[in-house]
Amino acid sequence: MSQTSVRLTAAVRVTGAKLIRIAARDLTAEDPLALLDDIAGELADLADAALQAAVAIARTQVTGHERGTVRRSSRSARPVRRKLN
Repeated sequence: MSQTSVRLTAAVRVTGAKLIRIAARDLTAEDPLALLDDIAGELADLADAALQAAVAIARTQVTGHERGTVRRSSRSARPVRRKLN
């Protein structure tokens, strides 16, 4: 198993465990609406951490990530720049 696979598996396990704890707290609350802001904040934090982990893993797969210069493959699309009003 590659180091990337190990990291991804660990990230999924941690995220899943935290999600289960958040859901259990929400589902067993006497008044779930009273916890709405807390639960929403915890879910947002969890999503943020999951995205940061995914980006960190993805960066290890991209040539030039260490220098901040990413080499595009010939098949990748160029970003479209739109004028904002």
